[in-house]
Parts: sequence; C-alpha cells; structure tokens
Amino acid sequence: MTGQAARPVYGNTGLWITVAFAIVAPASGLIVLAAFLWMKWNSDPLVIWASLIGITFISIGDVVFLRRKRMMH
Repeated sequence: MTGQAARPVYGNTGLWITVAFAIVAPASGLIVLAAFLWMKWNSDPLVIWASLIGITFISIGDVVFLRRKRMMH
C-alpha cells in the first residue's frame, strides 16, 4: 500500500442511488398530492377553490411587501 485510501468496490452505485432518490422522492410526493387533490375535489371542491384564492392573496401580498421594502432601501 502506498498510503492512499482504498477505493470503494461498488463504483458509482452511491451516485445512482442519489440520483434515483432525487427523482423518485419528488415524483412519489406529486403522485400522493395529485391523489389527495382528486379525492378532495370530488368530495368538496369549495375547499380547493378557497385554498387557491388564499394562496393567491398571500402571494400578491408577499410581492407587494417585498417591492415596498426594496423601495425603502
């Protein structure tokens, strides 16, 4: 041995696991979210509309707040 660390035997398996996890985790989250939205839409679409309106108002308020804050500095 020349003092160098031993190279892992598995090669690039760790990289492939990381890439697979980076693809599978968000995809499975989106599938679960889509299923939840579908079930909720079929039972009570008013809840979905109310949440979309609320998110829109919060986003508009956020943009206005940040623009005013930027103008002050």
